[in-house]
Amino acid sequence: MFKKLLAPPGKKPRLSDAEVARKYPRYRTQVIISIFVGYMGYYFVRNTTSILSGILKMSATEIGIITCASYIAYGVSKFVSGLISDESNSKIFLPLGLLLSGIINIFIGVIPSVITSVWLFTIFYLINGWLQGMGWPPGARTLVYWFGNKERITYGTIWNLSHNFGGAIAPLLAGAGLALAGNDPLAQARVAYWFPGVVVCIMAVIIYFIQEDTPESVGLPPIEEYKSEEYRESDNAKLEEDAAGAATGLSGTFSYVGGATVATLVIGIIVDHLGWGVAFIVFGISGIAAIICTLLSRDKSLEYWEDDKK
Repeated sequence: MFKKLLAPPGKKPRLSDAEVARKYPRYRTQVIISIFVGYMGYYFVRNTTSILSGILKMSATEIGIITCASYIAYGVSKFVSGLISDESNSKIFLPLGLLLSGIINIFIGVIPSVITSVWLFTIFYLINGWLQGMGWPPGARTLVYWFGNKERITYGTIWNLSHNFGGAIAPLLAGAGLALAGNDPLAQARVAYWFPGVVVCIMAVIIYFIQEDTPESVGLPPIEEYKSEEYRESDNAKLEEDAAGAATGLSGTFSYVGGATVATLVIGIIVDHLGWGVAFIVFGISGIAAIICTLLSRDKSLEYWEDDKK
């Protein structure tokens, strides 16, 4: 049943050239908005525990157990989901993970015993961590199918901004939940889980209606044909493929290590000494600086790539 639900749709009959010219840009806009908003939504329900550590009155060890369980599940799921996503319908895969993650957070908020039991909390966060791993693979798959080689880094950078926006908005969303709960710490903690959960469930429904799987699934030609790109296999194709894979893996590793450092350690130190206002400013500036550096490196990388192909 689950396999049938995620099965990719068949190819629709090719639209006329006039319809292709009219609809292709619209669909491309839809899917970049979809994966941006979708992955941003995953951050809203990813790690509320760290935000509420003081309110939950748990020890650092207990918070560490819960958070560690979530990230381990997230890491394993991201790999497994990547394999599954390659053969799945992104229109279903992306919002499904977000919807289920939202439901888990609603359960954490409405079932009283969850946030008072470390082990029950850990089980729910293990499940949530696994569902969180379903967010990135369909987004990356969407970029490959809808954007050409020469523009993929640019749109990938735009999509990567969802990390910054999601990480910045998540505490505000949890804070809005706290404001609804009055002065009872336990009630505050519960609302801070179910309120973002409800928000992302609504987002998941919206994303389902604007996300598409591949151009062929809506009657459009492949992106290579639309962009008049031709794949040329060089004599060192296997070596280049392995090098590209290694570079992608390393860049992802450094991106997450750097991102986690800024989002937790550095921001935490700034909050303790200078307050949240300065922390948000630093967070925003670091995101802007990262975008500029990425775009500059993109230009150099493409220039080197084109020279190498000549």
